[in-house]
Amino acid sequence: MIGMQTGDIEFAMANAYHYLNGGFIFGQSLTALEKDVDTFAKLMVEYKQMTMRHVLLPIEEATRCLVHSSNPLQLVNETRNLVKSVRTLPATCAVYAYTSWVSYIFCEYEIAADLVQKRWEIEKEMERKNEFYRFVAFWDGLIFVSMERKTEQDKWASCALNALSHLKHYVEDGLSNTEHKILLLEAEMARNQGEIETASSKFKLAAVAASKNELIQEEAITNERAADFFLSQGDSQAFQYYSEAHRLYLQWGAKGKAEHLCKRIPF
Repeated sequence: MIGMQTGDIEFAMANAYHYLNGGFIFGQSLTALEKDVDTFAKLMVEYKQMTMRHVLLPIEEATRCLVHSSNPLQLVNETRNLVKSVRTLPATCAVYAYTSWVSYIFCEYEIAADLVQKRWEIEKEMERKNEFYRFVAFWDGLIFVSMERKTEQDKWASCALNALSHLKHYVEDGLSNTEHKILLLEAEMARNQGEIETASSKFKLAAVAASKNELIQEEAITNERAADFFLSQGDSQAFQYYSEAHRLYLQWGAKGKAEHLCKRIPF
């Protein structure tokens, strides 16, 4: 690392954080990521870079939960302590973002939605939002469509449409790796509207598109959501998609989530 070689330790640790943050968001092997997080966490302590050490906590805890636990409530219960530890607004925002994503992955939709709303409250105090490489709209959208289906409240449908609009705007800006995200949100929305044929088609298209974009965690989620849909229709295709989701979670290194999936759906 250039910062370490030149003696700019603060710069080096900031770059380490961005590397680890990107690694999680872009689907790096969680096994490798966990080792890297541990290595840099120790360096941050050794060189007394405690601000960056605190900022790293959300990634560390989210990774640990996905790898080692099939119970996301352990991470959720730790959120209050994390918020106290990180201290700054951007880091607090990251705590809520990471915890909401993990809660969604473990199908704790109400908890995930509550965390999104807490993140929004923090963002009101920030001059600039952290869009986490523009991945926030996708995860927020997934949470919103799940809440719409669970509660039948129009506000969640409106929030989901807004998230979808952001994703389509990103495409206009030239952002790649977005096709499967849009298709999955559209599939979920069609499902909520009772448009079964449209939903079926878009879930299938989303799974194919996700397989081409090399974002393994999003491919796993796409297959799990497709499986949930087909299971709700009594369609045996569900088990094909569940099996693929399970394989992908294991490939990502999310052994805790893979175990959770087996418990949720004994396919």
